[in-house]
Amino acid sequence: MSLRLKGLECTLRFTGPDGGEDSLVKIKDFEITAKGEILKEDYTGAVSPEFDSVDDGIELKFTVHHNDPEVLDFFVRVREKRMRRADAAGKFSAVAILRWPSGRTRKILVPDIEFGDLPFKVGGRKTYTESAVSGNASNYKVIG
Repeated sequence: MSLRLKGLECTLRFTGPDGGEDSLVKIKDFEITAKGEILKEDYTGAVSPEFDSVDDGIELKFTVHHNDPEVLDFFVRVREKRMRRADAAGKFSAVAILRWPSGRTRKILVPDIEFGDLPFKVGGRKTYTESAVSGNASNYKVIG
């Protein structure tokens, strides 16, 4: 048996500004990217450039199937926070739970996510409706 991680051993959960867990349970895929930028400088008299790097935050992308009308409630909470109609101090957070076949478990906590577009895609008669959502955060923490 391979001890590599598969998607069936990964879960992504969200908490909203009120602290309750959001019901986005039919998550098809997700990606957490630690963004970075490479800076390049060329100097006179140097035979090659010099490089440096800078952290550029965290990007979270996921696709969710609309298995429950509550997915629209999540969209409403995100929009209300953007428009300052909800508690502006409240934060959306995500935690990815990774369970390896060896029994080891790690979590990636992404606090204080700001979301971008919230599409609602109807692809056709034979496909499930879905939303491909992305957001950004300043940092993440690995737990475990």
